Amino acid sequence: MSGAQFLSRRILRATALRLLNRRFAFAIAATATLSAKSVHIYAHLNALQKRDILFWGFSFFTQDTACLLAIRMLVDQSLGTALSILVTVVVFFLVVTAAISESFFFTTGTELQWRNVALASDSSSWSTLSAGWLYCLLSFAALFMIAVIFQHPFDQVSRCAVEIFKWPVSLISNKLPVLNHCSYSRETYKHLPQHDVEYIEDVYKHGELEEQRLEKDNMQPTRCTSYLRLLVGLVLAAQAICTITRPTDHSLIFMSWTLPLMPFVDFMFSTPSLAKLLEMSGNVNDALQNATALGEPIPWAWLPNNASLQGFQDWYEPDKEHYNALDDPLKLSNLDEDLLLPLRANLDDVPIRHILLLKLESTRKDVFPIKKDSYIWNRLAQSFRNSSLPTEAQEKLASLTSTAKYLTGDFDDGFGEKAGTPRGGINANNAFTTSTYTLKSLVGTHCGISPLAADFNVETDHHIYQPCLPHIFEALNQLNHSHDEVSDEHFTSYKWKTAFMQSVTLRYDKQDHLMPKMGFTDPLGWWELKDEAARLGPVDLPDINYYGMSERAVEDYLRDTFASAKKNNERVFLSHLTSSTHHDFGLPEDEKYVPMAGDPDLDDLSHYLNTVGYVDRWLYRILQILDEEGVADETLLVAVGDHGLSIAERGTITPYSNPHAANYHVPLVLSHPKLPSIKVDDPVSSIQILPTILDLLLETKSLSKSEAEAVRDMIQNYEGQSLIRPMQSFSETNGQGGWQHTVMNPGGSTIAVRDGRQPNWRLIVPVFGNYEWRFTDLETDPHEDTPLVSYDYRAILRIVEEAFGAEAATWVEEAATVTRWWTDENYKRWRYNA
Repeated sequence: MSGAQFLSRRILRATALRLLNRRFAFAIAATATLSAKSVHIYAHLNALQKRDILFWGFSFFTQDTACLLAIRMLVDQSLGTALSILVTVVVFFLVVTAAISESFFFTTGTELQWRNVALASDSSSWSTLSAGWLYCLLSFAALFMIAVIFQHPFDQVSRCAVEIFKWPVSLISNKLPVLNHCSYSRETYKHLPQHDVEYIEDVYKHGELEEQRLEKDNMQPTRCTSYLRLLVGLVLAAQAICTITRPTDHSLIFMSWTLPLMPFVDFMFSTPSLAKLLEMSGNVNDALQNATALGEPIPWAWLPNNASLQGFQDWYEPDKEHYNALDDPLKLSNLDEDLLLPLRANLDDVPIRHILLLKLESTRKDVFPIKKDSYIWNRLAQSFRNSSLPTEAQEKLASLTSTAKYLTGDFDDGFGEKAGTPRGGINANNAFTTSTYTLKSLVGTHCGISPLAADFNVETDHHIYQPCLPHIFEALNQLNHSHDEVSDEHFTSYKWKTAFMQSVTLRYDKQDHLMPKMGFTDPLGWWELKDEAARLGPVDLPDINYYGMSERAVEDYLRDTFASAKKNNERVFLSHLTSSTHHDFGLPEDEKYVPMAGDPDLDDLSHYLNTVGYVDRWLYRILQILDEEGVADETLLVAVGDHGLSIAERGTITPYSNPHAANYHVPLVLSHPKLPSIKVDDPVSSIQILPTILDLLLETKSLSKSEAEAVRDMIQNYEGQSLIRPMQSFSETNGQGGWQHTVMNPGGSTIAVRDGRQPNWRLIVPVFGNYEWRFTDLETDPHEDTPLVSYDYRAILRIVEEAFGAEAATWVEEAATVTRWWTDENYKRWRYNA
């Protein structure tokens, strides 16, 4: 044997002596279990009362203690093949589960919902999951190192616990000789043979001698071991007492689940339980009791009899129910109201031939436009020693969102220029999205409906219960136009052409199936752009994030859509989803990155803002294309965020299971160069975009006679109010408030609710039993630094009343009851069996 071989074998032997033994197996299991429990408690710390932690905190670890004692007694046995495999599987499961849950928490700032792990089987999501690989590897390494360092303490403590646990059994066994045959006896511990049997046996021989030496030392009674046994005994007694006497409070039970059970517990609570949670309240809203908005489809004479139009199938299939706004107790309509004052007598000369709907990925309202001395500005400034941004960063921020200023008409950004010429249109300052999950947000905006309150894109497999905008425009194409005036000089006689395009993949979470169901027959995405047979040739641009290329990839297609419409006498409805502002916030190679943070913890925020600036310049390029194609003055441009991102407040890079208001508050603009610039401060929702588009088409006389007749019928039957008329905050008929519900990412865990009567109050309602109730007042806590949180419904009522008075507590009770009805109704409308 060479010297190098001998040295390597000696090193391997030394390593094996330390790691290939029972002590390390138990140490890594204990490290994984206890660290995961610590993260679990920390993630939900705000929902726990201090007195509960003080009185019952020991009980949170009872299941962990029982699990670890069982593992300790297993590894202490003489391990045959079966037990060796069992111990290996258990320890491996604990380490992997702990690493995944901890890395997910440190990546997203929220705890993993184990019932969502099935998405990992979707190959389109693998690139997304890769974002957490580094944290996962670091978590593995940390668990390994802690286990190596604390092998001996874990061994000592667990030995004492096992001895204390066995003491009553030994006492009874000594009194009953018949049980002596079953008494515990220690045998030689052997590992499964490996390739080099002689060598491994030699290692384990020395390993067992090492363990026997340690055990012999441990058996020597010392004052330290006596104190340790006393301490461990007291802890075990405290755990037992706390567990036995602990109230049957859901939060305390949820905090107590041990790591190996958490995935199974999450699946146990994977069915809606809101009704059960509210059984104790006894609060029944008379207007909602036994109410439903589903009934026979409203008869519309203009619907063709000889064809089943997509999106209108309910009218062509017998015994199908459809949404009827007249039967919806939560429906508020403002269509009978006059137009907003600046719009009266000003719409006749506002032609809307084309509609361009821009969904802005991960775009918060306060970056559209960004302002000096805003929350984000101050966070960045405070990250530097002198609390002042470097000159380069200030200059970058000053010019970051000039297109957003032009579209919103909001030039008062604190950078010096307080006036400018806006493009014109409506800027909603207090708009919330219908869902913080992108694909659900697409459905809410394009179809004017509430997305399905279930995890991920299951809309594809269920009933989209209202016609979406592409369905509507195709229906207008199919109308009998024989009584319409036909003129080559006016576009109202032209056919509508719909298109959807994005520069990233359409295959994430079945988006490629969702878009055709929404009426987009040939959606354009990464795969279609890269195809050698692509209509305008394959796009050769590098990817900038997990999903695909920068927005430039669709520039030629966007231009060609309007050029073709001009050539073929068509009208365009084009929808475009941006992507660069999605994590990992990549920029094209020719774009300069400007660092804006003096703290590494804010690097994600700095990269995010750079991509916000890039998308702003892309929006300017879109406006240039419209102008170059001669359609700018006849195109209604709608810009709306799919969801926000609480990256400044919480450092999170995803809205996954994140209830912070910054994930909900989005820009919403309806812009046209011939519209006056109007600011709307009422609380609104992106569900209102569809009826507003239809209302504008009617009021600007941008529809033919037959189309206008059909649109007047359809607009009455959508849930949202029109943004070009005064908002109604409550119903004079039944007293219901102007409730707005948002489905949180990924969709099935909680519902966010607010009310036009009290727009600053927000309630997060858990649909499942293992989530928190959460109340905030945005007037007193605009960045939600101190939300009121509790797992218990009665407790949240009490806490809100103590902090904000009886009126707020009554509102929470009403909001919870309304949301319970809304959730059940949501499932009915979508024909979803939860």
